[in-house]
Amino acid sequence: MRVGLSTLRHVRGFDVVRPLSIGTVIAIMLPLVLLPLASIFIYGTSKGLGSFWAALSAPEAVFALKLSMVTSFWATAFNVVFGLFAAYVLSRYDFLGRTAVIVTISLPTAIPTAVAGFALLLLWGPYGTLGRLMAPQGPQLMFTAWAIILANIFVTFPLAF
Repeated sequence: MRVGLSTLRHVRGFDVVRPLSIGTVIAIMLPLVLLPLASIFIYGTSKGLGSFWAALSAPEAVFALKLSMVTSFWATAFNVVFGLFAAYVLSRYDFLGRTAVIVTISLPTAIPTAVAGFALLLLWGPYGTLGRLMAPQGPQLMFTAWAIILANIFVTFPLAF
């Protein structure tokens, strides 16, 4: 008599891996994403929904929401056009320095956003490399909506390509 292990095959029925993997994803997302969002909502509505709505419809909040929507739209439009172009060029052609270009594009995902903001300030700020060149010709770029668009593009471009 031959003793052999039968091959296990999932046919229809209960799959142990599925609930474990879903539970793991939820357990990871809970403290990182869901609880901070819940705490914002709980803190915002602690004085009642009327107070929450009044704060949300205040002129400063409306301005901030509109500014965020407009700057995000233009950064997204830029990322779609140039991200598709960069993805096309980098996937279609093999050239010297291709890996360096990919690493350079991916670099903003590896640095903290505060460092990215500081780098942009050092480049475009009034005492920065390009900021000094632009000062005699026109208005300052930093601390404007254009700077917000540039920062959004810098941080999100690696995600577009």
